[in-house]
Amino acid sequence: MLSRSETIAMVKRGARGAGYSWGMAEEIAQACATLCAHGINAQPVLAQYLQAVDGHVDALAMQSWPLNQERVCPFHLGCFIAESGFSDDHHQFNGVQSPVFLLPYVQRMATVQGRNLHISGAGMAVDVGADYIAGDISMDAQGQVMITADEYTLTPPSTSPCYPAQYCDVMDRLGQKTMVPDSDESRANGAGD
Repeated sequence: MLSRSETIAMVKRGARGAGYSWGMAEEIAQACATLCAHGINAQPVLAQYLQAVDGHVDALAMQSWPLNQERVCPFHLGCFIAESGFSDDHHQFNGVQSPVFLLPYVQRMATVQGRNLHISGAGMAVDVGADYIAGDISMDAQGQVMITADEYTLTPPSTSPCYPAQYCDVMDRLGQKTMVPDSDESRANGAGD
């Protein structure tokens, strides 16, 4: 089992190795750690997702608003959702890949707005509040997602944080792309000390 900090470091390197900027890699790492803190082990889906987009992350980045593309990155959309300050009671997004990764951003939005939100579609029906994520979470779905301010009453689970280590090899392999090879010059300048 990894600590939260180890999970963040490992995921950040893996996301950067797959082609995300360092800033987006940090967002991805924080999102994964948030899910783990709620007992949601999304690392298998993240490992699969990062392998699938390896070197092609720009193709899934948001191209315009409103969204009109067939496939969109959940992390780019999540950042947009969390930072946009949507105050409407209903939002619909199409083509979301691995929408489980929207949950931390919807939670951030719920915290800022001071209200509970509900995310549905793509096999999910999840209530999100400032301190909980509860409901039917589909890990491998994709498609249309709706975020509403409707009042739902799903019971938050009593879960323990989980930071599993079994997907470290994928993150490490992707993260190796961010490393500079050893050289006599780098060692002479103090690298590795």
